[in-house]
Parts: sequence; structure tokens; C-alpha cells
Amino acid sequence: MLVPTVVRPAPPPAPPPPPTHPNFARIVVQAAPGDMGHASYLRLGKYVSTDEASKVTGLKTTTTSVTDSGESTKDQAQDKIDNDPNKDGDVNQGNIYSATSQNETSYKHGATENTATDNNGILLYTTYDLNENVEGQVLAKYGKGQTVEVETADSNLTVKAGAYNASAAEGIYMTAGKHGAPANMEITSYGYIKQTSYGDLNEWTYGNTLKKFQGETTDWFFGNKRLLQLAAESSFKLGVVTTCFVGLNFSLNLAGIVAIKVSGEININISAKFQFTMGPTLTIKVFNTDWVWGADNKIVWGASFKSATADVKVLQTTDLKIAPVGDFKMVGTNGTIANFDVKVLTFKATTAQAIAAQALFETKTQTAIAKMGSFDVSIKNFLAVL
Repeated sequence: MLVPTVVRPAPPPAPPPPPTHPNFARIVVQAAPGDMGHASYLRLGKYVSTDEASKVTGLKTTTTSVTDSGESTKDQAQDKIDNDPNKDGDVNQGNIYSATSQNETSYKHGATENTATDNNGILLYTTYDLNENVEGQVLAKYGKGQTVEVETADSNLTVKAGAYNASAAEGIYMTAGKHGAPANMEITSYGYIKQTSYGDLNEWTYGNTLKKFQGETTDWFFGNKRLLQLAAESSFKLGVVTTCFVGLNFSLNLAGIVAIKVSGEININISAKFQFTMGPTLTIKVFNTDWVWGADNKIVWGASFKSATADVKVLQTTDLKIAPVGDFKMVGTNGTIANFDVKVLTFKATTAQAIAAQALFETKTQTAIAKMGSFDVSIKNFLAVL
């Protein structure tokens, strides 16, 4: 009697033996038998470079310390501008950089130390996805830094019910984009935004700036404020503008000033006012009324010319005129109504003295014209200016 022969399949090959280490454990789950290219890998223990060199992240942790730079914010800003690769090469940004600051003291972070890992401990690697669903709390504590890198796609964090808090003892640094590949940074709040800085505040804007305020705005400056503007400025205000200066207001204009006002203007000056003009002054007024409550003094060191269609002068008391050289008047009709008339004449020409009086009159007239600095020429020059 023949006994049938049973052919059993050969057993699968044994997995490679783990390294001979008392504190080592490794779990390998293959997508298919013998397919080590698609698998999930978990190792507990020391790093095995021969098997895990392609599975570790290769990332490093960093340690940053904050020190007092001893450098003003202006110098620090200028250093950043000088070292920026966009300064000379970018057409849209070149030659428009400016260093601005709101204070003179600056704090900046010092050198950042990079710390590499020895890859010992726990290594988790998979060629597929990693899903975590924890219905309870997740508590994680990292003793020596944390580094996360997302190679492709986005990184999202959503807190459906609660707040998101971030705190860093040595500073928070955020960067959007990189040189040659700019990116946006947007902050949106449907409530209140509060910004508080107990140190300095520096802002650099290398492009256009748009600000819209749909409410009241209050600015407090408890220090000096300097503004340098190398371009035109346009301002439109609809409402009431109130300005109060307590101190000295100094303004220097090296250009022409054109002011057009189509409404009333009231100027009240309680103290003294001094105005000095070296060039000619031309004022054209359609209607002018001057009220002087007190003394009105006018001193002209030179010729004074007045031309009017009619001139009416009403005085409450006395009108006194002193002309040491002469008083010349040419009128069509001369009328005087006086309750009391007093004249004191040192010299009065009569018919017999007409020739002598005419000669004396001509002499005094020529002397007066000479002392006035050629009054006729001055009038012609004044009219030419007008």
C-alpha cells in the first residue's frame, strides 16, 4: 500500500532580526508581503542608521535668546534695509526703502542655536496618512524644543469652541513667503483687536498703504514726532477742524502758497503780531472793513501812495497832520465848514510879492521832491509793480 506524500508550502522567510539591544522594539506593517516600500514603521529604542536613514525627518530644533542690542531702531532698520537682497535688484522695491522708527532703543534676538537630534527614542514612519482622533484631552510636553515642517499643502488649526493662545518667552516670529516668492499675511477679527507694546514699535511698508476708519480715532503722542514726506499730499475734510497749539508753532515754506477760501474767516489774535515782508505785497479786496479797538499806528519808511474813487474820514475828536516840508493839494472845489477857524501863517504872499512868492514856492517844492526821494519816480515804479 502506497502512502501519499503531503507537500507542505515552505514557511515565509523570517523578518530580519532586530539589533541586539535589550531596550529595542520594532513593528513593521507591510502593505503587501515583501513590499517594504509601502509600509508603516514603529520603532522603540535606539536609532538604526542602516534601516532608518531614509525614515527620519532630518530636522533640527532651535534655541533663541533675547539680548539688548544697544543699537537704535533707526540704525537697526537701516542695517536691515542695507542687507535686504531686494534693495538693489527688485524693480518694484528698489530705491524706495526708508528707515523709520518711533523710539531710539531697540531689543533684538541674538544668535539662534541649532540642535541636532540623535534620533533615539521613538520613530514613527508611514508612507500613507496618519489619523488621530482623541475624544478626550491631548496633553503633550516637549522638553527640548519642537519643530514641525509641512512639505506640501496647507497647515490648518481650528478651535470650534474656545480660544487659541500662544505664548513664547523669547519672542514670536512669523514670516509669510520668501525672497522671490512673496506671500500675504492676513489677520481678521469679528470683534475687538488690541495691540500693546511695552517696548518699541517699528513698521516698514515697501508698498502702498490703505487705511479706513469708520469710527472715532484718537492718537496720543507723549514725545517728539517727526515726519519726512518727499511727495505730494492731498487732504479733504468735511466737518469741523479744531487745532490748539500750546507752545511755539514754527513753519518754514520754501515754495509758493495758494489758498482759496469760499467761506467766511475769523482770526482772533490776543497777543502781539509781527509780520515782515521783503518783497512787494499785492492785496485785492472786493469789500473790506477794518475794526480797530484801540490805538492804530502806521509807520512808513518811504513813499506812501493811495488812490481811491472817494475817501471819507469821520473822526470823533481831533485830526492832526504834521508836514515839516510842505503840504500840497490840488482840488476842483475846496470847501470847509468850521465852527471856529484858526490859522497861523509865518509867511503869506500878496500881489506885490507874487514874483518872490513864486520863486520861494518853486524852491521849496524842489527841495521837498528831492527829500522824498523823487516821489514821482516812486509812484511810477509802484504803479508798474501793480
